[in-house]
Amino acid sequence: MATGTYVRRTTGSKIGTTTSSSVSGNEELQLPVNGLTFFETLVGMMENDASINRRIFRGADIEFEVADIELTTYLRLTEPISGIVEERPEYTNITNGYGLFASRHFQTSRNIRLGPDTYVELVEGALTAGLNFCVDPALGVTDPDVVCN
Repeated sequence: MATGTYVRRTTGSKIGTTTSSSVSGNEELQLPVNGLTFFETLVGMMENDASINRRIFRGADIEFEVADIELTTYLRLTEPISGIVEERPEYTNITNGYGLFASRHFQTSRNIRLGPDTYVELVEGALTAGLNFCVDPALGVTDPDVVCN
């Protein structure tokens, strides 16, 4: 790759799963993200290429995938068998038939901003310093040690 060439790349990783305690909705669900795991995952997804002199961090997107209780039940019943019992019930929620009627919803929150300490860790941290990150000034970051020139 020639010097000065700009290549847009994105990367992604599954954070985890959480389940509501009821089907009524309107409850706040939280899925904590461990900082060390975040940076280890990021390092594992990046190529350590000496010809890359700068990676511009422009934000994070979070994609939410939500399923109703019927799909949750079906997925739990079709998980790989881990015990002695090998039989599992066939699951259907259709009257006078066989199959699954369920719903899913997908939503993306774009350009999630990270905290100031996270930007410093991204640029200067022991795990990620060698990846040559800097932070896009459009994110409102003013720390001269982490903002791209």
